[in-house]
Amino acid sequence: MYDVVVIGAGMSGLMAAGVAANKQKKVLVVAKGQGALSLSSGCIDFNSELLKIDKESPYFLIQDVVEESFNFFKAQVKKRGLNYEGSPKKKTKVLTTLGTVKNTCLVPQSMFVENPESYERLVAVGFKGYFDFSPALFLYYAQKSGIFTNLKEIEEVYFETNAEKLTSAWLSAALTKAPLKEKLIAFLKPYVKRQTLIVFPAVLGDLPEEKLYEELEKELGVKVRELPGGLPSVPGQRLNKALTSSLKEEGVAFAFNAEVIGYTNAGNKVTSIKIKEAGGRVREILGQAFVLASGSFWGKGLWATQEEVCEPIFNSKVFIPGNLVDNFSFLGAGIVTDDHLRPREDLKNLYAAGNILRNSNYLVNNSGLGLAIALGYKAGLLAAGEGEVASIA
Repeated sequence: MYDVVVIGAGMSGLMAAGVAANKQKKVLVVAKGQGALSLSSGCIDFNSELLKIDKESPYFLIQDVVEESFNFFKAQVKKRGLNYEGSPKKKTKVLTTLGTVKNTCLVPQSMFVENPESYERLVAVGFKGYFDFSPALFLYYAQKSGIFTNLKEIEEVYFETNAEKLTSAWLSAALTKAPLKEKLIAFLKPYVKRQTLIVFPAVLGDLPEEKLYEELEKELGVKVRELPGGLPSVPGQRLNKALTSSLKEEGVAFAFNAEVIGYTNAGNKVTSIKIKEAGGRVREILGQAFVLASGSFWGKGLWATQEEVCEPIFNSKVFIPGNLVDNFSFLGAGIVTDDHLRPREDLKNLYAAGNILRNSNYLVNNSGLGLAIALGYKAGLLAAGEGEVASIA
């Protein structure tokens, strides 16, 4: 028997599980796969301007927990060595691999460029045979971005690894180990001058606790930063590893490659879910409270045809904006909840979070993972407190 069972291992699901575990609850996360968190840029977008709009927006439901949810998130990933800069109250600018400026909210420390106007020299490091990052293209648009107002010199350089085929995954693992790390440091030293910023694609270590950028800064005496962009996303993988490993340390159990195929209820509560595991075994999971964070169409939390959209596990009521086949309006589709994130009036211990909710279209709202953090945090509190929201000290 679990106190809280979370369905889905994306940002909302992991946040809900973390909050419940923090409240000393026995927690299980059930998921078909790893979720889409590993595909993210690692940056946390959040549109605070949407907080005070109508009650049909999920932003309206999380006004009371935004600040504390972000603080909780930062504390969780910091346990694994992943530090974030910023707050939900203001925009933070970050340079992408294309040289463009992205407005976001929270930025991994390895990407955070403080006082860009102080740099007079910008060096972009590429890798021979690695085609996911063009230093020349980056430098061209970075100069036009307006973020560097005192640049006097730019330089593109290419590091030779002697590997037959370069990928982001290979680089992120290999660059942290000798002798390639020492070779990289020796290669960069001739390019170091005063007021220099050295930028890389985001491949400086594949684990959250690996901080190759800090080692390079110490050896070279200048700032070193990473640039988000491209797939596979090493920063997204770091973020996913940081959250899942910190939750495991707190006692959260995980059941991956498991599909929820049904549930049982008694009175006005869900009493259990039935899951089908990879080998075909079906088993029952008993719980006191349940959080549905299975995602939208991408995660198959919602199913759609030309005629309808449905939530397949609990058959929750689904809101459909406009015509399903016109203007991508279906992206705003999602389940309807009350103010306590309950999708069904007759199931008082079932809560929902993430982009399975209506009007939580991250692309349209420019909300990214920030909304998921706040929704997951609130759903976790509600599930842990049986409907009573209480801040975590």
